Amino acid sequence: MTPKTAFAGRFPRSRAAGLTLVELLIGITLGLVLVAGMIQLFISNKASYQLNESMSRVQENGRFAVQMLNDWTRGAGFIGCTHEVETIGNALAGSAPTYGFTGTFDPRQPLAGWEYTATADGDNLALAENAPTQANDSGNLLTTAGNIDLPAFAIVPGSDVLMTWSAGRHSAPLNDIVNPGALPTTLETQFPSGIRAGDIVVVSDCDQGASWAQVCSLSGDDLVLSGSCSPGNTRPPAVVADHGPVVGAMEASIFFVGKEDDDPVNPPTLFRLSLDPDGTADTLEALVEGVESLQITYGEDGGDSDRDADVYHAADQVGDWEDVVAVRMGLLLRSDNTTVQSRMSRTHDLLGVNVTTPADRHLRHVFRVNNAIRNNLP
Repeated sequence: MTPKTAFAGRFPRSRAAGLTLVELLIGITLGLVLVAGMIQLFISNKASYQLNESMSRVQENGRFAVQMLNDWTRGAGFIGCTHEVETIGNALAGSAPTYGFTGTFDPRQPLAGWEYTATADGDNLALAENAPTQANDSGNLLTTAGNIDLPAFAIVPGSDVLMTWSAGRHSAPLNDIVNPGALPTTLETQFPSGIRAGDIVVVSDCDQGASWAQVCSLSGDDLVLSGSCSPGNTRPPAVVADHGPVVGAMEASIFFVGKEDDDPVNPPTLFRLSLDPDGTADTLEALVEGVESLQITYGEDGGDSDRDADVYHAADQVGDWEDVVAVRMGLLLRSDNTTVQSRMSRTHDLLGVNVTTPADRHLRHVFRVNNAIRNNLP
């Protein structure tokens, strides 16, 4: 018989044991599955967020491009209180129909357009990734708008070109007309107008009449008319100072699709190029990135003189630009990042042109604009 010690039975043997290898592996596996599910959920939410963000950005850019084109086309040909060019007097050293203007302006045509070859209704246009730009005088732009001298700029192949002019972007009411009977004549403006020396202007009192003139120099904010510039003036404008006259500078703007610095890897962008009175390039402004194609048709009054658009033609098929009363435009925009899951080429209907995109992961959307040229309506 074994004798019991004093500590016997006080500390029973522990039955606690660690995890077995199988249990440990099962736990790790379940943890990995849970982490993988969380990562997949995060990736899915991030992809959904990026897709929605790209869609919102494309919609925002498209609305902005449409709004810009709306403003410029609706206001094309604005010349103050009248839209009848034949009723405007002429103080310029020139005669109808150009009224002293160079080959850039014809006051009877509020806009002009150029059709890119092989982009008519029913034609197929394949867009290329990182496509290089080409000079606008490469022979691919066609028009019936006459001998209009365009400055040099580079376009993305396949897109049309639009030019508008109006006399309301830089304007101001007049306080007084100093020396209205002989040159030089000074137009005292109520506030800075933004009109520059050399600008062609229309001066109108909205009562007695209106006149074309040229600002030859500035005196502070006031405008000096004389015969010392080109084409210059032969007489003062036939307006009356106490009938609330206003003055507005004619401004031409060209809209086209190009690329920043003409670099092929840069995204296609809608540009606006403003012109000086002599038709030379003034300011080039990037409006909206991601505009891949711009297609335009022009609505003509078919001859019944009701000033309704009876038929729409491309720029190289317009019969008489003075009869153009409406414009239809189609724009194809793409996202600035690649958010679509798989590479895919798609074909979009852009005013009858079948535009096929590269097989990439950009999100795209088509926008359409249909505008009446208000200053060509009754």
